[in-house]
Amino acid sequence: MLGWIAILILTILFSTTAYSYLLAKAKRWGMIYPTALFSGLTILANIFAVQFVQLGPLLFPIAVIPYAITFTITDITDEVLGRKPTHHIVWAAGILNIVAAAVIWLSINVPAAPNSVSFRDVLTITPRVFAASAITFFISQHHDVWAFHFWRQKTEGKYLWLRNNASTSVSQLIDTVLFFTLAFGAVLPWSIIAKLIFSQYLIKLLIAIADTPFVYLGVKIFNRFHDANY
Repeated sequence: MLGWIAILILTILFSTTAYSYLLAKAKRWGMIYPTALFSGLTILANIFAVQFVQLGPLLFPIAVIPYAITFTITDITDEVLGRKPTHHIVWAAGILNIVAAAVIWLSINVPAAPNSVSFRDVLTITPRVFAASAITFFISQHHDVWAFHFWRQKTEGKYLWLRNNASTSVSQLIDTVLFFTLAFGAVLPWSIIAKLIFSQYLIKLLIAIADTPFVYLGVKIFNRFHDANY
């Protein structure tokens, strides 16, 4: 258990630190690097969405880790750059997931060459997972950006911890309910889906609370390393 928590903390630390630094250097290097990292996390989340983990009474996909980090990243981006650039990286990642779903569907349905390795058994449900994720991703991430900006106005730019948790907690609930309903409805028993929704949302909520220091760290890294006249 302690090893699991340690890896989780290190993963969030490395991801947010790397992203914040790349974002700070975007004027010189372009937005392609932070966008690629953000998009890559969403792809990883979708690939591992069908691998469930049992942790005591909780049942959830390991994908909760990379996916939860994407909300940390959007909050950092919204805080330092504002809504428009944040919407841009959300759209880029969403489009990539749609393309990935199409390519995976082709890999399943196009006849494989003789003696070629077939991924049909592994990827059969994946296009549906990617499609469900793309829909919920657009809805939940755009809500997260909107909610973060809403609370930023209400708090007059103060209380970053409140804006981070208030926006992410609701966005994660929307994402979790929609995703499991669309991805696994009529595939898994509804009792299992309900357990998955409860378990994953609880894990996401705990990560959202725990990632607050990383949001502050990301903003600090951006302010420390961003190019002049950004």
